[in-house]
Amino acid sequence: MQSRRGCVLLLAVACLWTSVNHFSDSFTPPLRGRARLFLDTADVKAYEELLPLGLFSGVTTNPGILSKAKVSCSVDSLKTLAEKALSYTDEFMCQSWGKDEKNLYETGLKLADINKDKVVVKVPATLEGIKAAKRLLEDGVRVCLTACYSAKQALIATGLGVEYVAPYLGRMNDKRRDGFDQCCKMHGIVGGIGGKTR
Repeated sequence: MQSRRGCVLLLAVACLWTSVNHFSDSFTPPLRGRARLFLDTADVKAYEELLPLGLFSGVTTNPGILSKAKVSCSVDSLKTLAEKALSYTDEFMCQSWGKDEKNLYETGLKLADINKDKVVVKVPATLEGIKAAKRLLEDGVRVCLTACYSAKQALIATGLGVEYVAPYLGRMNDKRRDGFDQCCKMHGIVGGIGGKTR
């Protein structure tokens, strides 16, 4: 029970900064508004317990979350998690892995093939990640630029045209940076240039 309560604390909050077309309306209540909550876990029991509540727009994972849940970081494992999560909700975010553009891109394509409409591929906001994100976008993959620690990265994300940018608020604050201020600046950048990045 303690671990299930802990899952509630592992929420990733993504704010919609502009209106974009919604890819699936099957689980999304029409009056939810623009803020979105994502369950940040690879714990299938948490999916079963929390996703039916209707609070979450989707699930997000990354290699660290998979490791904590003792789930292998593989396309097959993520396919199993995605199928379970998507039986309750609209989106499943999973992070590509690899040390260079080629590996990040190729893994990202495999992850997107799980479900092109509902899987969002997270790519780290590094030089190699940005190059991979550009190629994934050209192939019609939904992309989230993740591990963002600076407002400047929101400019890069919006310039690329990724669907989401994922600021790491807690980690920014842990490093004694004003994470909330950086997130507000990111919001201003996206809105100021008329981007559709969330």
